[in-house]
Amino acid sequence: MCEAAVKSWPRHQDFRTVERHYRRLAVNYDRFLYYSSDFVAAVSARVIEALDLRSEDRFVDLGCGTGMFTIEIANRVNLNQPVLAVDPFIEMLAQVPQNRGIRTIMMDALIFSRQTMAYDKVLMKESVHHVRDRVALFENLRRRLSSRGRLLLVGVPPEIDYPLFDAALERSVSWHADPETLAGDMQSAGFAVRTGELTYNHAIPKGTYFEMVRSKYMSLLSTFSDDQIDQGLREMAARYADVSTLRFQDRFRTVLGVKSD
Repeated sequence: MCEAAVKSWPRHQDFRTVERHYRRLAVNYDRFLYYSSDFVAAVSARVIEALDLRSEDRFVDLGCGTGMFTIEIANRVNLNQPVLAVDPFIEMLAQVPQNRGIRTIMMDALIFSRQTMAYDKVLMKESVHHVRDRVALFENLRRRLSSRGRLLLVGVPPEIDYPLFDAALERSVSWHADPETLAGDMQSAGFAVRTGELTYNHAIPKGTYFEMVRSKYMSLLSTFSDDQIDQGLREMAARYADVSTLRFQDRFRTVLGVKSD
């Protein structure tokens, strides 16, 4: 990873810790985070609607990871041009299936936004909290977007309602980006902004979810040592001793920026 990419990372997030997280998790990422085809389909449908994604659009999935949503969206919208799937980690991009009308680009989001290329619609799902200078990012993207350009941010809010141990829930408050702050930053960059919410109800076997936590399936969990994770799992085991299936709501906040002149 180039030094410029390291410098673009938020100061409160140790780059090397997060880098190790994504490189290590890449081969198991979809196993832990795909959840179900219904989940991916439901989220993708809302993304397509919010972006008003059309066949003639040049679409960018910025921070695409393994292409989980990229693929679903590409399958639903018959795009005339390849999707640009951008991620800073080659291990994640290596999981993106080839020959699906997707062009992978290994690049940090802020660096990508500086490239002289044009596009119409951009999705950033659960990735903008890994960018330090968000106003610069949004300004750059707006400059590259066409007159019908839209930028959609989808992410969990700082306060999450996951069946995690208390220390993880507390640390989430400073780890994830505040939607209202993001909306203000997008307005400062010149976008007309709309905010919303996207929810999905999960039902995950307790053993499966505990394995996900043990594997540190969220970048947030990568900030805890193995001993701290084990302690957290003991806390969770006591809390959910009489439960076989963990039921909880995934609550995403959306921030949509529409290019306005």
